[in-house]
Amino acid sequence: MGKSVFREIKSSLGRYLAILAIIALGTGFYTGLVQTRPSMMHTMVEYVRDTVLFDWRVVSSVGLDREVAESAAGVRGVRAAEGAVSFDALCVSERGSDQVMKAHSITETINKLTLKAGRMPEKPDECVADSFRYTAADISRTIRLSPNNDAETLDRFTYDEYTIVGIAASPLYINYERGNTTLGNGSVYGFFYIPAEGFAIDGYTELYLALDTAAEPYTEAYDRILRISERRIRQFADRYTEERWAELATEAAGYGPDALEALNAIGAPEIWLLSRKTNVGYVCFESDSDIVEGIARVFPLFFFLVAALVCITTMTRMVDEQRTEIGVLRALGFSSGRIIGKYLLYSVSASLIGCAVGFFAGSYVLPSVIWQTYQMMYEFGELHLLLDFRLGAAVTLIYLAISTLATYLACRRELRDTPANLLRPRAPKSGKRVLLERVGFLWKRLSFLQKAALRNLFRYRQRFLMMILGIGGCTALLLTGYGLRDSIRDTVEFQYSEITFFEYNVTFRSGLTPEELDDLRAYCGDDVGELQLVFEGSMAMEANETGKDTWVVAPCEGTLEDFLDFHDGNVPQAYPVSGEALVCVKLAEDLALSPGDEFTLRDADGNGLILTVSGIFDNYVDNYVYVSMDSFTDQWGRLPELKTVYAQAVPGRDVHATAAKLLDYDGVLSVAAAQDMKDRIAGMMQSMDYIVWLVIACSGALAFIVLYNLTNINIIERLREIATVKVLGFYPMETAAYVFRENLILTALGVLFGIPLGRALHAYVIRQIRVDLVRFAPHVLPASYFWAVAFTFLFALLVDVFLYFRLDRIHMAEALKSNE
Repeated sequence: MGKSVFREIKSSLGRYLAILAIIALGTGFYTGLVQTRPSMMHTMVEYVRDTVLFDWRVVSSVGLDREVAESAAGVRGVRAAEGAVSFDALCVSERGSDQVMKAHSITETINKLTLKAGRMPEKPDECVADSFRYTAADISRTIRLSPNNDAETLDRFTYDEYTIVGIAASPLYINYERGNTTLGNGSVYGFFYIPAEGFAIDGYTELYLALDTAAEPYTEAYDRILRISERRIRQFADRYTEERWAELATEAAGYGPDALEALNAIGAPEIWLLSRKTNVGYVCFESDSDIVEGIARVFPLFFFLVAALVCITTMTRMVDEQRTEIGVLRALGFSSGRIIGKYLLYSVSASLIGCAVGFFAGSYVLPSVIWQTYQMMYEFGELHLLLDFRLGAAVTLIYLAISTLATYLACRRELRDTPANLLRPRAPKSGKRVLLERVGFLWKRLSFLQKAALRNLFRYRQRFLMMILGIGGCTALLLTGYGLRDSIRDTVEFQYSEITFFEYNVTFRSGLTPEELDDLRAYCGDDVGELQLVFEGSMAMEANETGKDTWVVAPCEGTLEDFLDFHDGNVPQAYPVSGEALVCVKLAEDLALSPGDEFTLRDADGNGLILTVSGIFDNYVDNYVYVSMDSFTDQWGRLPELKTVYAQAVPGRDVHATAAKLLDYDGVLSVAAAQDMKDRIAGMMQSMDYIVWLVIACSGALAFIVLYNLTNINIIERLREIATVKVLGFYPMETAAYVFRENLILTALGVLFGIPLGRALHAYVIRQIRVDLVRFAPHVLPASYFWAVAFTFLFALLVDVFLYFRLDRIHMAEALKSNE
């Protein structure tokens, strides 16, 4: 019996390998994608721990002295504290032009550098340069400060030139973004690190704190630790700022009234407490990895089910073909258990090998390939793979259960018959008229071969259904893959061409009045278009016993029709009046809100606004609620502080240069340019594009194996029929057309079934991709339908070409001789 199993595998190696391959593909794709995000997050967590990325960054308008780190280390919950210096400066590029570089002092215990090449600086005039911008070939070159810097900037540095002795990565710059600046074109090109002695200043510009916690980043436990520590650190920062201000006032008084007046002109001291969540790379990594998790949550499961369906079909058909051999074994006295065991060994061995190959190949290949795409934006070493053996065992058990149950049921059906009946060929199915035959005027116009093909299609219903489901499933997977690419790629275009019509979001340190807005308008001149003063702040939104943070916007006067387009699909939404609000689609879905529902907005001080949803509008980047200023005055009795100005761009003006000019305006805290957000999301979308192509490639491989398996079964079932038409004198191409014509018809029917299935699957997968920064809308371009259909037919034709030679090798006498 053992020899019989191995002979069976050898004689039907193509089918055995097809079962193995489809199980390996289903297992590998499922386990690989599911394990990708945990591996990515584990890699990120290890990197953050190894480099000791700051938990809190403290910045003061009055500077920080050399003793501040020692004082901060005494705050309860703080593990380490270290002061640092950083400045923006114009540096001369290799081409002789100026580019903005960020200079940092080297820290020892927090924000540790990862050396990629060369060595660390040993002298004050040496530096390590940005590994994203420089390579080992740049070692020994210099970074030279431009003479176009103002005197204040040049006075901050001990030297005018710093020799590159190493190339390093910094945890402060996890992704490709280097930040904005008031210098040059408004964009930072790269960074370099120098010893503290390389700066000619006394004190620090910032203080970094690391908390004493074992909580992993990106978890609720870590967020809770941040919230608890914030109060203590703020108390320390406020106390330090008061003491520092008093010291400066005492020193200024010693220099005379002019110095004291100059100090008072600076204004009241301010301090900023910035958590790790203000680091762009740190925040973006979570959003980017969430997209992978969203795809992995649903897509591979459908992939897995298609593979399981074909596996069931293949094993059922194989047992059916072995009917005569089962009869011989029964006649020789083998028990039913021994006979079933033979076929179970065949299916179980293919399943076990396929699952093992798929698990290890998928677990290593898929995360590694996806990681390579992420390294276009992030750089922190090799991926730390996490192998989830419990997941692998669960998938293996499921596939074993499927193949075992299918094989057992098929064998039990045959073993119910007597050996004498099993030794005879199964009686052919009784001829029945297909439905089309009843349409006389059409049936008469068909040729003999066309009639034969249609009869074969509709008489064998199980084969018909399996082909439709298998091919339709593959078309659905391809369409979903292409649809994901369309939805991801067009997100930025939808947001910034159909919804948002302003370029700059300017935030001030304190509130503005309409008169002060006129001063800003005069300062900007022709560099910006229309300006709009608004309230924009983060508030907690509460509804249906759930809550979510969101941005709340209210214009100082009028509406925002020149800056935003509010619509739900093609239906425009009117700007709300007092007591009402427009809510973006994502918030409405998350909080189960509909027009007419009531919700509450609450600020950090606990002040609440009770509002009614007047409409829901499309939005793809961030979460927003738009309200009327009257809602604040009616419910709070006062206006909120208006610190934000929306500014439109002027065609032809350099976006970053204008942003730099706005940053230079007195009182401006930050300027966010829509172009930066476009570039950031476009970069994220580019990496996702590679993942989608990987999904499409795997779907194509599955489609090919499914079509090969089902077509091969079709040929095996019809060996006598095919041999008969060959004996009747059909030429090879005519024989192939006779068989493969049905395949192409079934492929066409499968495609018709797969298109609506693909649309539904795509919409469902998009809904599962939950990213706070971005909302993806179900959107499939006409070209994607074309390519999904075209590739399905291409795979069908390739399978037909591949199996054409099998038809040619059919031995007519062997196929036609009696089974007896």
